[in-house]
Amino acid sequence: LNIAVSCVGRRLVLGQRVDEEIEATVEALEEGADLVGFYSYGEIAPGTDGIAGLHNQTMTVTSLREVVAS
Repeated sequence: LNIAVSCVGRRLVLGQRVDEEIEATVEALEEGADLVGFYSYGEIAPGTDGIAGLHNQTMTVTSLREVVAS
């Protein structure tokens, strides 16, 4: 399962090209992988100085996989 979170700021900057970004994301994933996603107003993460701040033109993808132990 892949979860994409894209900031609304990206959508405003990319405009109609946002569809291309989603298509490129799907192409980068394994064949048959599921992708869900939503828009956020930004994410709080550390900057280059190590201090947390708001980033509002980012896209993150979190991938989860189940591995069956033998």
